[in-house]
Amino acid sequence: MSKEIIVFTSAACAPCKQLKPELEFQAGHRGFPLRFIEMSIANQAEFMKYEVRSVPTVVCHDGEKEVGRFLGAMTPTAVESKLAEWGL
Repeated sequence: MSKEIIVFTSAACAPCKQLKPELEFQAGHRGFPLRFIEMSIANQAEFMKYEVRSVPTVVCHDGEKEVGRFLGAMTPTAVESKLAEWGL
């Protein structure tokens, strides 16, 4: 089953803005689906479903279960390491 990265974010979040270009680069380079979910009333159910309490939260999901997650901004090297750990 294909893995997807879901990024829970907020427009006012500086670490979210720092992390976004690195994840977009990695998704293009490694070829995995990447979805951003903005914090809003409309997206509240998604935040609750994944038990997200802070942003940025990055979740790797394989369609059936969560493979892993990390919270907060990370260096490009740390992001690469986490993606490799998740098999991406």
